[in-house]
Amino acid sequence: MKKFYFLLVLLVCVCFAAFTTCESKSIITQSIDEDTMWIFAHFNVQEKDDLEDYYYFGRVNEDLYLEIIDGQIESGFILLRDVRYWNTENELQEYEDEMDVGDVVFRVQDIVKMTPQKGDPLELHEQQESE
Repeated sequence: MKKFYFLLVLLVCVCFAAFTTCESKSIITQSIDEDTMWIFAHFNVQEKDDLEDYYYFGRVNEDLYLEIIDGQIESGFILLRDVRYWNTENELQEYEDEMDVGDVVFRVQDIVKMTPQKGDPLELHEQQESE
C-alpha cells in the first residue's frame, strides 16, 4: 500500500513539473484559447537519415506565435489547427478526413519559417477564383 501512495505522489509531482514549464504552458493555453491567427509554416523534420519538408497552413495561438517569432520559446510543441495544404494536383485542401480531425502537432525546433496570413487560405483561394 505504501508503494501505491509513493507512486501516486511521484506521478503527481511529475505531472506538476511537466505542466509548469514554459512550453507546456504555451501549448495548454493554445488548446483552450480562441485568439488564433492563420499562418503558413515550413517545417524540417528529421526522419531516420533524411530531413523531410512539410508546408502547411493552419491556425495557431497568436501569443504563442509571437513568443516563437521573438525567440522566447525555442523548444516544445506547436499545434496547428484546421490544417490546409497543397496536394499533388496543386489544389488547396483540408488535412481533415475520416481518420484525422485536421490538427497537427510539430516540434518548435523543426520550424524553418512561419508567416502570418490574412485568413483561411481555402476561403481566400475560393474568393480569388470566383473573381
